[in-house]
Amino acid sequence: MPRLPGRSGERTVGRVSSRSRRRAAAHLALVSVLVLAVLPGSGVAQGAVAPGGTTRVSQDQNGGQWTGASTEPAVTPDGRYAVFLTTQNADPLDNSPTSQTDAYAVDRRTGKTSLVGIANASPVGTVDPGNGQSVFGASTTRVSVSDDGRYVAVLTNAVGVDAQQSPPAGVDVYLCDRDTDNDGVYDEFDAALNRRETYCTYVGDPNALSAPSDPTATRATEPKVSGDGSVVVWVAPGKGGSMRAVGLTRDQTGRVQPPAAADFADYAGSLGFTHWPTTSRDGDYVVVSADYTEDSPPGAVFGYTPATGQLERVDVGPDGQWLKGTLVDRRVAVSADGMTIAFDWRDTGTDTQVYVVDLDPDDDGVRWTQNNGEPFRSTLVSRKTDGTPGTGGSPSLSADGRYVAFLTAAAGMHDGADLGDAPPCGYPGLSDDSLTTCQVVVRDVVVDVQREADGLGRLPAALASVQAVCGGPPQCGTLLPNYLPALTGTGAEVLFQSSESTLAGSDTNGVADVYSRRFTPSAGVAGGALPDTVVGAASSVVATVSHTGFGPLPLGQPVVTGPDAGDFALEQNQTCAGTTLYETGQCLVTVRFTPTASGNRTATLSLRDPGGAEIATYGLNAVGVAPDQPTPTPTPTGEPDQPNPDQPQPEEPQPDEPQPDQPEDPAAAGVLAVDDAQAAFGESPVGATSPPRTLVFTNRGGQPLDLTGASLLPTLPGGTAYPGDYAVTSDGCAARVLEAGESCAVSVTHTPAGAGRRDALLRVTTADGQAPALLLTGAGVAVSLAVSPAVTRPGRVVLVTATGLPANTAVSVVLAPDGLTVPARTDAAGRFTASYPVGREAETGVFPVQVRSTTGQVLASTSLLVATTTAKPPDFAGR
Repeated sequence: MPRLPGRSGERTVGRVSSRSRRRAAAHLALVSVLVLAVLPGSGVAQGAVAPGGTTRVSQDQNGGQWTGASTEPAVTPDGRYAVFLTTQNADPLDNSPTSQTDAYAVDRRTGKTSLVGIANASPVGTVDPGNGQSVFGASTTRVSVSDDGRYVAVLTNAVGVDAQQSPPAGVDVYLCDRDTDNDGVYDEFDAALNRRETYCTYVGDPNALSAPSDPTATRATEPKVSGDGSVVVWVAPGKGGSMRAVGLTRDQTGRVQPPAAADFADYAGSLGFTHWPTTSRDGDYVVVSADYTEDSPPGAVFGYTPATGQLERVDVGPDGQWLKGTLVDRRVAVSADGMTIAFDWRDTGTDTQVYVVDLDPDDDGVRWTQNNGEPFRSTLVSRKTDGTPGTGGSPSLSADGRYVAFLTAAAGMHDGADLGDAPPCGYPGLSDDSLTTCQVVVRDVVVDVQREADGLGRLPAALASVQAVCGGPPQCGTLLPNYLPALTGTGAEVLFQSSESTLAGSDTNGVADVYSRRFTPSAGVAGGALPDTVVGAASSVVATVSHTGFGPLPLGQPVVTGPDAGDFALEQNQTCAGTTLYETGQCLVTVRFTPTASGNRTATLSLRDPGGAEIATYGLNAVGVAPDQPTPTPTPTGEPDQPNPDQPQPEEPQPDEPQPDQPEDPAAAGVLAVDDAQAAFGESPVGATSPPRTLVFTNRGGQPLDLTGASLLPTLPGGTAYPGDYAVTSDGCAARVLEAGESCAVSVTHTPAGAGRRDALLRVTTADGQAPALLLTGAGVAVSLAVSPAVTRPGRVVLVTATGLPANTAVSVVLAPDGLTVPARTDAAGRFTASYPVGREAETGVFPVQVRSTTGQVLASTSLLVATTTAKPPDFAGR
């Protein structure tokens, strides 16, 4: 696909995994279980906020509060770097007037606080700290930060900021590089050069460099740097509020170079004045709100692809209609992959509400706005627990699009206690009869969608603006308003500004500060009791691990510890290690007990996070039973027992005849156990059938077992079951009487019907009710289809490449305007590359390129822009 001009090299960023972004929470069937052991943590209920902690971000390294106000936080996805505006002179280089707002960055790992607004031409402005450089000689506003924290976009009307080029006056946009020596350490002071390494480059309109000096001119507003630092977007008021994007080039050290006129892309179409553009991580997709005058009242949200100029409207409501109303603060948010957006909206006569729109609900990498026939998904997230709409505004999304944070002034919205008679909220369109203060709340959109599909009510949102000490009900919201939430990449933490003094420790400065609320979910473990087991035999128990609280809970490898840990082993069919649990989610751990001695045997199953810290424990308590000892028959002579030649003797087993496994205790009841079989099918292309796997079940007891056969269970605790993806091709356990020590085998194949992880449970049932289950794990590989180049003229040849298709299969490539069919065949890895000639008489426009099966089924689809001249943005792509 063509890149935005001026960008150096190709950068590819993988889509957020559908397992983390899309997988719905487990079905919420109530199961009666015994909770054996849980580490501290509370569930979510009205009046009891989700567990977490609040800290003040805008403070010195010793935790002391600042006297200057701090506002407008931005944060890197990992939460390490927070960037915000403040009037506090917290950096030794900052001798600016206390009325001047500057951009600061805080390294939350080391506590280092650094001024970002450093001018590189000296002398400049009104202040010279005497070290060869000056702070900006005017206030800085509107900060954003790249994912690694290195690049910060700012607005200022200071002059002489950039030593190479800088407009003479007026508000304009700069990109500050905090690591110009490229050593990974930010904001260093170079004693040899007597300067800090931070360097701010002018990235605004090149035409402004020769413009007359006008300190009141506003040439740029609302800048946003992409996550990878490759693109900056902003609004140009002097060009009718048009949206601008600049692709950045760097030298070999990563330092941003001044852009040229050819590096800019504009959209100045019929949108009206645009507001708050924001981008996907790689800058390839821009989302912007606009005063779209074709609606009354005016307002709409659009998605824009700079590389092709394609513009598409994306503010669809749950009913499939465009949301005709009024954009309020006009802020929009977009996920890292550009496939999920959030915005606030106010219909005529109603309060402001927040919507989240999933542009790719089937996870095929193609947005439904590209008219590919897939469904859309729009969700009103600002709903109260009773299901009625509530107020909401200023949304922020996690990188994967799963979590949304927003402001609300509605009672009954969150898990804390509401406070009435509060001061006015102050955010446009947020009002409520019982609560008017803006509270910050966070929702799990995936759980919302799943519960709605299951006919269940909304869970309360997680309150983030929580008073540490509340004069009224416990764990209540704040009395003073909060603003501008900013989520970290996983949604585990949200930053916001607040004037409240009761959020974290003593706060007496009387001004706004930047705070952070980190959610700390825990896990509960439940399961049945292990049966008494003969020494040398085996039994097993399945422990269910449940998410408790709010926010993502990543899990590492569970371990068994304790005095008899050697008697307990984790079986392969466990679903916890390496996964992340979310609200209402569960996973399974199966433990096998094989006692080595009689008596009580104890150990502990420890659930841990990826770093090895313990999250929850499960007590393993079982009894080993000594096998019965046969009593010998005494002989009169005291000689050892001799065989009676008159009695028939059992035949000796022949060496070449296989003998069944013999149980330790012939009198013990039959116990059906799952042998160490391979239950992992790995990844397969969607629609491709794997080779059969043989799964072995053995009678580990001493009595025969009457088996009824194998079946696939319709549900899976801890995730969605996909029994239809698996097939029992051979059931050697059906209607079988299994003698002691004998085994039977079941053969299973996997044919994934979709992409991502798709697991199921296989169960073999006995007449006496035993039903050991074996987890079947497998994943479907999503089909990837690419056309190069993605923009072409009629009469040219494009290259079509696909991966993830069934292996060694005949397919065909079809382009809609031509109708020409080009045959192709996938290789053993499910890939193919084919040349497709676009006809000289082909129509122009955006058309689907499809890969079809021999029966005509569409296996994959993407888009190709056919144009006779350089691509120009259309008005917009409607539905």
